[in-house]
Order: sequence, then C-alpha cells, then structure tokens
Amino acid sequence: MKYKLTIPIWAIGLTITGTAQADDSTTAVSGVMYSHFSVDMTDGADNATNFGLDRAYLTAKRSVTDTLSTRLTLDVGRAKSQSIELSDADGEVFEVSIPEDTKLRFFMKYAYLQWDTPMDGVTMRFGAAGTPWVGFADKFWGHRYVSKAFTDRNKILSSSDLGLHFVGAHNDGMLSWQANFINGEGYGSPEDGPDKTTQVRVTADLLAGNDSSSLPISAFASTELLNADDDDPTTVVIGSVGYKMSSLAVWGEYVMEMEGDVTGSGYSGVVRPSVGDIGSVIVRYDHWDPDTDTADDASTTIIAGVSKDFAKKISTALTYERQTEEVAIDTPSHGVFIRTQTGF
Repeated sequence: MKYKLTIPIWAIGLTITGTAQADDSTTAVSGVMYSHFSVDMTDGADNATNFGLDRAYLTAKRSVTDTLSTRLTLDVGRAKSQSIELSDADGEVFEVSIPEDTKLRFFMKYAYLQWDTPMDGVTMRFGAAGTPWVGFADKFWGHRYVSKAFTDRNKILSSSDLGLHFVGAHNDGMLSWQANFINGEGYGSPEDGPDKTTQVRVTADLLAGNDSSSLPISAFASTELLNADDDDPTTVVIGSVGYKMSSLAVWGEYVMEMEGDVTGSGYSGVVRPSVGDIGSVIVRYDHWDPDTDTADDASTTIIAGVSKDFAKKISTALTYERQTEEVAIDTPSHGVFIRTQTGF
C-alpha cells in the first residue's frame, strides 16, 4: 500500500491572504538572517576571506479561529547538485545530473495548520513542521546563528518534516513532549516510498516555574515504521541534560544511530557563561563517529569565542572554529568567524 501526504495548500493560502479571519486577528510577519565573515586558516587556503549568507527566514503566522492558526516559513539557500534516475520508452533507467544552482533561492521550511486541541496543553500540527529534537536543542543552545544543533549539523536528524505533529506541555512546563508521525526524509527531500518515521521526545524540567533557572532532562527516540522493503530501519536515540540560569548555560547530549549492523555514536557539550549585558563566552565541543566499527571516520568540531546580544534578534559573535577529521588528523580545517543574526 502506498501512503501519500499532501500539504494543506488551503492552509498556506490562509496564512498569506487571511481570507478567513478570527475577530481582531492580524497576520504576524517576521524574519531573521544569519550571515558571516570568515578568514580560512586551513593549510593551503592562504587565509582566504569570505562574506557569506548562511540562512534567511521569512515567516507569516495568522489565526484563523480561536483554535486554528497557520504558519508559512520560507528559507533561502543554494540548490545543491544532484542526480536523478529517469526511464526511457523501453523502460531503460538512466541517470541525469542536475548542476548546482549558484543563485540564492527561496524554498519552504515550515507550512502547517495548527489546532489547539480541547486537551489542556496539547497542540496538533499538520504539514511541514519542526521535528521534536533539533529545534529543542537549538533553543537551549541559543546560538543557532553560530552553529546548527549537533544532530542537524551532522545530518542525523532533519529540523522539519511533513506529517502529523503533536506537542504538549503540562504542570507549568515541568513535563513537555512532542510526538511526530512523518515521512522521514526531511523537508528537503520528496517522499520516495511507503515508509514512515515516528519520533518522540519527553522532557522533565525539575526547576520548572523558577523564573531564574531551568534543568531539562530529556530522552528522544526515532525509528522507521511501515518498512515495506524490509530494509534495516534507522533508529536514533538521544539523552540530554541542561542547566540554565541568568549567567550560565550548560548542555550535554549523547546520540546513537543504528541501522542494521552499523552503529554511530557521538556527543556534544556546551558551556556558555555570561556577564550581564556585556556578553557571553561560547565553548562547544562536538564529536561524531558514524560507524564505531570503522576506523578513521570520526570527526571533532570545536567552537570557542564570545557573543553579544544588542537587541532581540540582533546579535554578533566572534569565534574560532576547528573541525578535525580522524582520517586526516594533522590537517584540520579551521578559521576565524564573525557571525551575525539580524531579524525583525
């Protein structure tokens, strides 16, 4: 049986036009841009410099009724080169290469209808929406403009996918959770079969309700369902603990990815002390080994620097970033970055 998922196009239309409106409702439009200037200190790069646009998001949200709302978020990026398979009239399959598009293009990141259900604290989203882990980790890390979440950066999990998304928060945030039933390919890839993926995150914050600090302890699991081809399903499990107060944020997570006989594992740690309105010190360490039984395939990333928030969504950071591949440990790629976040 073939399962298909269609984005609610009418919901997207409502987001933009507001043809069906709740009383006194307005369309909220926001945007944010991540950019950088870098000096590449890698051997052979001759301190090459680069101005770059990492991300630009444009978001529109609108209430449709007291319990229904819609969201559309467009992202900006460059289309990557890819190969697709086509077949001729005789059924012969051949491969066609599509070159990289060097222009910056808009593409969809989020597009969903949201329903605030009658169950207290429970929300349902239908369409392309955030997955349970990546956005959660990004929010706690608090410096998405400096680097993606560990699982997103290493392409373990996608930050958005198409499907059904349930989000809950209870007891003033002491317990929160998110459960998804999604395609599994991520928002950037089309559904290519009947397989589906389920993901669940559960978080207990022992300091919930305390305005000055939080202590979230989280568990996450993702696995493929409806595996029609009898391939080995991909399963991801994660555990994390964080602590945040006005002058300090600490985060640690451990990740395992399993597919048949292949097991990958890794971890990420963040320490971010801050001094009032002066700024913050950033120290982050990531290590990822995609196959623990294979030698020389792991990588390590170190990010260290300082950051300053000038206003809401107006921030800058000066960082030294270094990535070392286990196969070429003596020739790391590294450089100095000025990264900025600009939004409205």
